Amino acid sequence: MSVVEKGEDPMAVILVENGEMDADNLQEVGKSKDWLLAEIEKQDDKLENIFLAEWNDGKLWIYKG
Repeated sequence: MSVVEKGEDPMAVILVENGEMDADNLQEVGKSKDWLLAEIEKQDDKLENIFLAEWNDGKLWIYKG
């Protein structure tokens, strides 16, 4: 179990789940839809192929599947 104290940043913010972008979470981390699509394209992939993408500790983590 992980515990986040009040005032601490959350461990991760989900940006994509099962190929669906979460616009509210993108806004929360200060990123745009265009930025996310460009990052996915850099991996030679498409949004619909992304199982999960999260923003954690200032980095984008992409899980395909």
